[in-house]
Parts: sequence; structure tokens; C-alpha cells
Amino acid sequence: MSENMLAVFAQVDAIHRLEGFEPTELQKRVRIAILDGRVTSAQAAKEMSAYAAEHRTLEGFLESRSWLKGS
Repeated sequence: MSENMLAVFAQVDAIHRLEGFEPTELQKRVRIAILDGRVTSAQAAKEMSAYAAEHRTLEGFLESRSWLKGS
């Protein structure tokens, strides 16, 4: 699965770069956590969505999740 996810991430980054976007530090760290098996992509999306709805920002999300620390 990791190889497949790496390929998906590479495709997403290529598409975004065409539009002038680069992945954020948060996106990079979430991807590492997913690839390391510390969280599923579905769980990460659910937690990020809930955090954003509550705080109206993703500022502080990285520091608030133990599965993101050390990645």
C-alpha cells in the first residue's frame, strides 16, 4: 500500500504544481504519518475536518495530534 500511496501523493503534487501550489508542512507531515501507519487517511481527514470546524483554522492542528509529533 505504501508504494501505491506514494504514487498517489506524487500525482497530486504534480497536478498542484501545475497550478502553482506546493504541499504545506502540515500536508507533508500527515502524509508521513499515513505512510508510517500511525493514522489512516480517513482518520486524518476526519480529525482535520473536525478541528477546522471547531477552530475555523488548521493552525495548531499539527501540535495537537500525537500521531503527527516526530514526523
